[in-house]
Amino acid sequence: MQCDAALTKVGSVRRTQQAKLFWDTLGVCSFGLNGVKDSMVLTSKSLAQAVGWEGMDTREGFTVGERIANLMRIVYGRRGFRKSDEFDVSPRHLETTAEGTGSERGIAEYLPAMVDDYYRRMGWDVDPGLPTDETLERLAWASFRLPDRGPFSAPSLGFRRGVERRRNGVSSTYSNSRRHTAAIPTNLPAHCRQ
Repeated sequence: MQCDAALTKVGSVRRTQQAKLFWDTLGVCSFGLNGVKDSMVLTSKSLAQAVGWEGMDTREGFTVGERIANLMRIVYGRRGFRKSDEFDVSPRHLETTAEGTGSERGIAEYLPAMVDDYYRRMGWDVDPGLPTDETLERLAWASFRLPDRGPFSAPSLGFRRGVERRRNGVSSTYSNSRRHTAAIPTNLPAHCRQ
């Protein structure tokens, strides 16, 4: 497999991820939709007709998936995920295959270039793997803009650590017993933080 051949797969991976994340929001199993002709058209149209959203089409369905992927990336970064973690893959997944394009050498040597290309296509900075300001602006998420491109810090995303919450008269502080303290975005509307 040549590097160019490996990179041709990145666009399909990105598009499939966006579709799957959109279907996840609908509560639909992507296994039931894989291979179904025009499944994105059908699911987008079904949602639009079910709830009366006139602007809901296939493009918007992919945008929903893209927003979710970017939000997950912001949260992963906040939790300490780094680009180097992308390469923490079982060697079994990088081995050669008995058939197909990976039968000669596998993808291990192409993985760094594939990850970089994926990051570019997602609109992320290649080095840290975080969404760029332009991407956040395009997705109407300027409030999640990252002031620095270095390691994530609580203030850079507007998160608070060890948030005390009151629910039904009970006060508690949420925290993860491992290495991070749970965080709630401070720039969300009040009803979303409850």
